Parts: sequence; C-alpha cells; structure tokens
Amino acid sequence: MAGHGWGRTRRRFLRSVGIGSAGIALSANGRRASAAEGSAGLLVLVYDDSPAEDYSKAFQVHREYDVPGCIAACSGLMEGGSSEWLSPGQLQEMHAEGWEAMSHTAEHRLLGEVPLESSVDAGETRIPVRSDLQGRFPGDPLVFIDGDHEVEATVAGREREDDDERYLLLETGLSDSLSSDAVVRYTDEFTEGVLVDSQAMLEDWLSEAGGVVNGYVHTYDWVEGVRNIVPSYYDTIPNARPARGAFNPELDPDPLSLTRAYMETDSMDDDRVLEVLDTVANEPDFGILAGHSNHDTLPEERIRFVIEEALDRGLEVVTLQEALHRLGVLEARDERIREGIDVEFGAEEATPTPEEADDGEEPTEDDGSDVNDEDEADDGTPDGGGENGEESPSLWQRIVEFIRSLFGG
Repeated sequence: MAGHGWGRTRRRFLRSVGIGSAGIALSANGRRASAAEGSAGLLVLVYDDSPAEDYSKAFQVHREYDVPGCIAACSGLMEGGSSEWLSPGQLQEMHAEGWEAMSHTAEHRLLGEVPLESSVDAGETRIPVRSDLQGRFPGDPLVFIDGDHEVEATVAGREREDDDERYLLLETGLSDSLSSDAVVRYTDEFTEGVLVDSQAMLEDWLSEAGGVVNGYVHTYDWVEGVRNIVPSYYDTIPNARPARGAFNPELDPDPLSLTRAYMETDSMDDDRVLEVLDTVANEPDFGILAGHSNHDTLPEERIRFVIEEALDRGLEVVTLQEALHRLGVLEARDERIREGIDVEFGAEEATPTPEEADDGEEPTEDDGSDVNDEDEADDGTPDGGGENGEESPSLWQRIVEFIRSLFGG
C-alpha cells in the first residue's frame, strides 16, 4: 500500500530519538493512594471535533482540578480562523499544560468503508448507501469495492429522501455494475493523504514544544478499510472498537485496538458514571471516556462531576500517552521498533450495522451543526460488557490467564 513504508520509517525515527513521549505531563492530584491494589487507577478523557468549547469549557474545568485531557482535533476546521473552532494558539496553550492532541482527520471526513443499500447498474450516478457522509466533499476520489472488483469514481454531492434513503452522487456514471455486497470508501492514496496531512498540521503547531501526534480518533463508526492504514502513521486509537464500552485491560493492552464510551448525559446517567469509575478503581482496567464539549449533553456540571468522582476514588486523570507509558505498552513497542521489528496492532471487527453506526450531522463551518461520532450507548451492565455482547473476564479469570501466559500455557 503506497506510503506505508514512509509511515513506519517516520515512526521509527521519532521513537529512536525519544520524541514519542514529548509533552506528557504527570498528574499531581495526590489522591492515587485510595485506588484498589492491583489497579493502576487511570482515567483518560477525550474531547472530539475541536470546537471552541474545548478551550472555553472543558479546558477551564480541567484547570480547576489540575488534570489533563485529550483533544481529537480536526486540523482543517481549526486553521480556518472561525470562532466556532479551537484555534491553533489555544491548542498550543492546552498542550503546554499537559493536554494531548490527537488527529480526528482534517475536516471530519468519514474514511472507512460504507456498504451499499442495493445493487446498481453501470452508468448510474446516484448510488444508494447506508451513509451519505462521503458526499459532503465534491471532488473527493472514491473507490467502490465489490469482491475482487474495484470501480473508481468522483464525488459530486449527496441526496436524501426522507430519513431512510441516502444517496451518493457521482460526477460521471459508474463504469461497471455493482452488487448489493459492494462497499465504498476513499482511495488509499487519498486516505493516506488525509492521515498524513492532519497529523503534520497538528505537529507543526506544536513543534516548538516538541509535540508529536501519536493518536488517531476514528470519525463515526465505519472503520473497516481505514483501520489497516492508520497503524502506519499512528500508535494509538482510543475508539478502534466502537460501542464496546469504557474499559481497557491494563495487562498488555493493544494501543491500536482500544475502546471508549461517551460520558454525555444522553449516554450515561450519574449512576452509570459511578459504576464505570468504580470498575476502573477496583479492576485491572483503565478507562477512556469521551464527549463533545459543544453539546448540551456535556455541560460543565457533567465534566466536573466525572473528574471529582474520579479523584475521590483515587483515580488519576491522565492523557492516553501517559496511561500507555505508565502501563509499559509504548515503551515495549518503542523497543521493538528500535530493533527493526514491525509492530502491527488492531483486531479486525465487522462493519457496524445501521443501528451501531451513527450518521449524526457532521461539523461544518457553514451550519454549525453538531456531530455524534458514534453511538456508544451504555449497555446497562456494570462491567460495560465485552466483545460480541459477552461479559468481560472476571478479575480471577484475568489472573489465571496471566499466570498461564508466564508459563507458556
């Protein structure tokens, strides 16, 4: 795949000279002692889309408690100078106080594969799809994949009929027919350009502080087709497994296959927040919670509630980089990269169903509409549930598995 060798070379160079951990600040809230023995007691908070409220609301609340957070930044929206979005200067200030910047693409494009709703004939320019979000940017290059067959096309726009019928509009008709099993995504070259450019822009803004952008946050839940490209340019993905809950294992977590849950009021009530924090405090899991600071469902009171309750339980609110360095994950990966061993993380998962994927409105400077990146509604289980709807392993099961791994069994 074009560009992947350059991506790995870049990561190896940065890691070999020790830049990868630059900008990490340690929390000093002094309340760690009450976390249960056997739990690192780490909580990561991620704010999506880089609206202006990340600075005016979330950052100011975090300052009250002297704890950092993470910004999933859309660099292309930020560079426009609109007061609707976080400015590069504000991001620099937040980074200087220990916050981590992650890429969330440049303009919040949906990079993953989207299934077609039905078969289409050659010559068609109106393609029925489960999500029309790729139609937001006329001129973008697309590729339709139907088994081993690929058909390229160019976006002309999008069209909706009611809420259930969505169409991609193409500049010219398809050169070949497609079955209902086909999917559509951006071309590899274009996708890689988005990943590289958004990362480079953020790192340029943070260059004076030695900032390196290691994290990538998927836009929406359609992640197939891009999940295998991201690891060439980024080391961590906090939402690689959409809708799987807030908990990640402290024992050898896969930094490119992490999961998170929304802490917004329409995703969790107060009792559920407390259950999540109790689990992070008492089980060998670290937690990742996310939200959109420009949404009414994430008022200052909810951010303050989450942080206060976390600190009361002896948890440390840290960046994702810091959490993974504390757990020894990135150091182990650094060593393997320095030794010239390719490191490929990330488990494959099925394309989300329409119920799992959220086609909420995307952020644009024109309409100022909100965005819901993914539907991570709480499943109601105290442990957040496990993959494929199964419960997460118990603490005893994890201990047994760990002991077996030590003896190769």
